[in-house]
Amino acid sequence: MSLGVAEGPANAYDQCIDRLLRLLEPPQPSGTDALTLRDQTVVAAESSLMAFIDQAWDVVEPSIAFQSNWHIEAMAAHLEAVSRGEIQNLLINIPPGGAKSLVASVFWPAWEW
Repeated sequence: MSLGVAEGPANAYDQCIDRLLRLLEPPQPSGTDALTLRDQTVVAAESSLMAFIDQAWDVVEPSIAFQSNWHIEAMAAHLEAVSRGEIQNLLINIPPGGAKSLVASVFWPAWEW
């Protein structure tokens, strides 16, 4: 029973889908040691909370542009030390609007997970 759609790879719909799927695939590294830009950003985000915050900010706060500052870097460094077990108890005292809730309650648990 035919539904009016040509079968096989000559179907324009299938060709379009194949092209879209190829575009969505990440490019393969040229050598065994070469990392794509996407791989490099993933590695950076996995190894540094600050890099993770920089990359994930637009997802959590799309209406506010991320502006890195010393207090966010200090929170990230101290929270990384907590993750490594170097700091047992951490108290963060920063005035309102310093992104401490986002960093400590949203980004850090997501990065740690």
